Amino acid sequence: MAVQHPPATTADLRSPLVTAARGSRRPTSWWGAILVVLVALLATGLVGSAGLAFEAGSLAYQLVFTWSFLAGILLLAAWLRFKEGRSFASVGFLGPIAAGWARFGIGIVTGAASLAAVTGILVLLGAYGRSEPPAAATSGFAALAAVALLLIGFAIQGSAEEIWYRGFLLQTSALRMRLGWAMALQAALFGVSHAANPGDFSIVALANIILVGIFLGYLALGQGSLWLVCGWHAGWNWCQGNVLGIPVSGQGMNNSLLFMAPTGEASATVSGGSFGVEGSAVLTVLLAIAAVLAGMYYYRRARRGWTV
Repeated sequence: MAVQHPPATTADLRSPLVTAARGSRRPTSWWGAILVVLVALLATGLVGSAGLAFEAGSLAYQLVFTWSFLAGILLLAAWLRFKEGRSFASVGFLGPIAAGWARFGIGIVTGAASLAAVTGILVLLGAYGRSEPPAAATSGFAALAAVALLLIGFAIQGSAEEIWYRGFLLQTSALRMRLGWAMALQAALFGVSHAANPGDFSIVALANIILVGIFLGYLALGQGSLWLVCGWHAGWNWCQGNVLGIPVSGQGMNNSLLFMAPTGEASATVSGGSFGVEGSAVLTVLLAIAAVLAGMYYYRRARRGWTV
């Protein structure tokens, strides 16, 4: 049975995603939430460093990289249970489980379709095209099993970042400051956390990742849960790295159905350069529009009342 929340007033537009954190017996401060997220990132990095034993971009490397995000998820789950005294589900996995997984699946499809659409626009602009696979790469039918397996990995990786930023950090800070500041906080930290990635991490790339954080933040608030945005994030990264063979936030992958790359006919500002399409100014425009639409969606849902 769906849980119906009363319509929001102009004084209270908080999403069920945020109000779920009110069940904490020992709440975390907004700055404490930042520290918890940073420790989760550190734990993930330490576990993921085991992947350095394998060739960068290889199947083994990518499996270690994506599955290492479980370390950060488990660390946060322990914090919620033993420090705050609330369930892991309260971080954003609300409502009926079956409906949640359905939203997750829809998110994967829409995330992959979004990435494919952006790449298609870059192809039409002459900025992107098919490329030869790297020397150690596996592509086409031979990569099919690896590509399917890596979807699970990206489901873990994408969900972890949504749990940390759009879940724990956004809900914790939104209870202690204005929503706009809370949104900016989680999006900014999300953007800066990608600064150490390989590739051309430009101002455009930083702006794009921050805009993704705002877009997914308002989408999660409008949904009242993380199910859809976790799937969207997973589908976007998976399609980018293992379907189209484009670097994911600067990280190249050697197992993909296709391989695409900048043509050289457009500047790195347009194509994104070695950082991938996430460094493209074309994406900046699209994400700005998407963020505005997601914000409108959230406020419309808030004024009509919530159903999770």
